[in-house]
Amino acid sequence: MKTNEPVWRNLCEASDAAAMSAFALPKRLVERASKLAGDLPGGALYRGAKGLTARLGLRSLAGLCDLRRFASGRVLESEIRGFRRTMVIRKGYYDYEYFNVCFLNNVLALCLKAVCAGYIPRVEILNSKGENIWERFFEQPFADVDTAGLPALDYDEHALEAFPAWSDIYYPRRRAEFERLYGAFARLNPRVRAYAEGEIGELLAGRRVLGVLCRGTDYTATRPKGHPIQPERADMLKKVRAIYEAGGYEYLYLATEEGEYDRLFRGEYGDRLLINRRNYYDQVFAEQKLTLIKDVHFDREDDEYLKGLEYISSLQILAHCDGLVAGNCGGTQAAVLWNGDRYGEAHVFDAGEYA
Repeated sequence: MKTNEPVWRNLCEASDAAAMSAFALPKRLVERASKLAGDLPGGALYRGAKGLTARLGLRSLAGLCDLRRFASGRVLESEIRGFRRTMVIRKGYYDYEYFNVCFLNNVLALCLKAVCAGYIPRVEILNSKGENIWERFFEQPFADVDTAGLPALDYDEHALEAFPAWSDIYYPRRRAEFERLYGAFARLNPRVRAYAEGEIGELLAGRRVLGVLCRGTDYTATRPKGHPIQPERADMLKKVRAIYEAGGYEYLYLATEEGEYDRLFRGEYGDRLLINRRNYYDQVFAEQKLTLIKDVHFDREDDEYLKGLEYISSLQILAHCDGLVAGNCGGTQAAVLWNGDRYGEAHVFDAGEYA
């Protein structure tokens, strides 16, 4: 997707006036501060500027300094491969038990922290079963580099670093920076990659497909504070209709955990609706009166792994569609950043955040 073309849209249709709103102004200051520090030459001056932001309690800004530096090519892959020490990442911001996009973004931020400090990252975040959550789905960063015998620093701090903000996917430069991070470190392991590529080939090959992501269940039931407001079903269907018809799409791929969305779009598109192998969550969620989607379990061996596998495959399919319509959520972030600005048309709803 070419960022100089007006194909990224949201409900606010951002204008110069909106960019000067009370919400946008702090972001503009953060952008300028991270750009200034990230563009400094390496050495004591850069480390001092980044260290100052950390001492002021602005850990996320310090992380954005690193992101800017990494994305602009000031930390080269060839340089990282020559590092002679490792950072063993044993803890994230939360105590993770399974894959979700928060876990992914958290690990990517810590990998960024490692390489910008001169370490090769090794991810060793274990769930309560002793399973390495990262390795179940992803390759270790620079897995082909032999780190045996290298000095190792254990990292187990409880700190936020360079997490993408909900609004970042609307900003071309910040999107590009996080896309670089995803491309460098969020590489699927062979088993997961083969599964996702199989579904991509089965569903998308030779077809012009509009990808659609709809969140429901716990997200719309609990309305988590500070998270993006999800569109109403009628608004989603209306926007999909408009973009599908205007864009000359042949099929619609639906990514959702809610069977009600399947019924809605199947009634509209029939055999032109594509879905991959999955279990919908909403019936179990309602029957068992659950509060969070993580508590939905299916009667099969290694259910947590399979839910993660199916989720990642759905996001990969979305990332390979020709266009996108979605509510803003973690899954949308991941799909957009894996896509790498190749969508011909993308509409991510921006209706504010839950209070």
